[in-house]
Amino acid sequence: MSFFEQPPPHRTGWQPPAWDRPSEAVLGAVVPLTLLLGRNEEYAYAVEEFRAYPNGFTCSVVTLRSPLVSRPTSMHSPMPMHPMMGRGPRIGFEFSDGSRALVERPPFAPPPMAPGSSSVQSVAVLRSTTPGPPPTNMFGVPVDDDGMPVQPFLTPRGGGGGGDRFALSYWCYPLPPPGEMTIHADWPDQELPEVSIPFDADRIRDAARDAITLWEPDA
Repeated sequence: MSFFEQPPPHRTGWQPPAWDRPSEAVLGAVVPLTLLLGRNEEYAYAVEEFRAYPNGFTCSVVTLRSPLVSRPTSMHSPMPMHPMMGRGPRIGFEFSDGSRALVERPPFAPPPMAPGSSSVQSVAVLRSTTPGPPPTNMFGVPVDDDGMPVQPFLTPRGGGGGGDRFALSYWCYPLPPPGEMTIHADWPDQELPEVSIPFDADRIRDAARDAITLWEPDA
């Protein structure tokens, strides 16, 4: 018999909602994909991959600038290819059941940056495509009485890069329904027109079954 009492079960604390982000403690499965969405003489943008999780998927959108384009004379000049500066491309998905998920930029342009000023970031706006004003949670996502989203939603998850390349990751909840989905994208600031590209959503659903759960969440 032990002299010491058994410690209480260890709890890791707060658990994020199942729809808020990729499943934690899970290795997502990659859906290989290189899909050029548009290009001109100076800029191009593409989807490089999907990564599937049990509760949704991420996609990586990369913007690139030709090395032949002249560089700004000031390090504080805004990057016209930076998606979070209100100048980058837009992307959205349309699913086989008619539901849609998209990210829109704010309805205003960021103010000009004075020499020596810090960078200004604009936060992406989530737009509801469900008729009427359903209740929303603290993140502005329409939800049901149990707090679960009533429609797919898409949100930026961060990114990085510099110089001639910038990559931004997006999170989409939930997994798409079976069948064909359509990838919509455009880049108005670079006069790149909207494209609508069909994609087999079953590739994402199949990959989600290959995701590896490392640890089960606390009960």
